[in-house]
Amino acid sequence: MAVYAKLRGVIFLAITDFILFPDKKDWRSDHRLLDTKTYENDLQDFYFIFLELEKFNKELDQLENLQEKWAYFFKHAHESTLEEMENLIGHDFIIKKLFMLWIKLVGLKKS
Repeated sequence: MAVYAKLRGVIFLAITDFILFPDKKDWRSDHRLLDTKTYENDLQDFYFIFLELEKFNKELDQLENLQEKWAYFFKHAHESTLEEMENLIGHDFIIKKLFMLWIKLVGLKKS
């Protein structure tokens, strides 16, 4: 049995504060690997996800899902108030942990 068969999915996540793919409209793009000679997708469990925060333009009250919450956090945490971040976090344990780490590392505006 090949070693690859035992490997779980590998996700490469790149979060940019600039436009990486100017011809793509969406702020998130998902990519896969292909063999350049045969165009086979031998590494089917390898994913490359790019979040272009420059293209993400939703406001806090417009967020529809967890992906958008994360994008909002990465784009706006440095300029958000404590109240705004608490509204974003809600009951999400993981975002709350990241938020607490953020406060320790860089601080946050109180109002």
